[in-house]
Amino acid sequence: GSETFGLTSQPSSYIEIDRTWNGNEVVTVHLPMNFDIEKLNNVNSWYAIVKGPIVLGAKINTNGLSTYISGDGRFDHTPGGALLDPNSAPKLKIDKSNFRTQFKAVNGKPMTYTAPGIFQNSADGNLVFEPFARIHDSRYMMYWNATVTGEYPTEVTEVISEKQKPAIQINSRIFPVKHGIKFTFNNEDHSRHIILYSLAGRKIAEIPAASKTFTFDYLKHGINLTKGVYTAAIITDNNKISKSFQIFDN
Repeated sequence: GSETFGLTSQPSSYIEIDRTWNGNEVVTVHLPMNFDIEKLNNVNSWYAIVKGPIVLGAKINTNGLSTYISGDGRFDHTPGGALLDPNSAPKLKIDKSNFRTQFKAVNGKPMTYTAPGIFQNSADGNLVFEPFARIHDSRYMMYWNATVTGEYPTEVTEVISEKQKPAIQINSRIFPVKHGIKFTFNNEDHSRHIILYSLAGRKIAEIPAASKTFTFDYLKHGINLTKGVYTAAIITDNNKISKSFQIFDN
């Protein structure tokens, strides 16, 4: 049979699945894969289109490209061809209320979509969106000049039983201190304990962590943590999360 894990994590951290593994088992990760837009930093009205964590781009044409190969001299990192006025590039009109329904999958081509309804000029509606990492040998668009209106519709979430409900996130902070690691939590929990791992995944110590604030002095426990990155798996009866932290000096 299969097992489902409702886990939460933080950016720049890890998710741990602590179990006994058997041969030929497969881990399937379900990520939110909505279409969305990401604004270009410090530049008004230019946006990238993403599907989940994947940035989508579109090939435009090969007009005026004298070669697809860059040179080895200074400023030769781009292929030959005239620079075009960005104002002549295709423009988008995005209404968030129906934006995500505009994309239609191209048969037989994974992660490939058309969305003619989001272009200001209907002549650009034949452009095809695909992962930016797949695009080469062409002029392309990754950021688009766009007008954006509306709001995303409220998503209806499935009602699930208490047993299926994902665990509540643990609010915690980790502070490396002299010869120790300080942990702070938003509540006391007598079921809580922490397992420390090296970056390579070796278990270093298991620590009771019932109180809201405490410091684990690893030298008193005969452990000498050198400089480096470590992971703390914080475990309660209701949840398990992993956080990475760095020790700069022991």
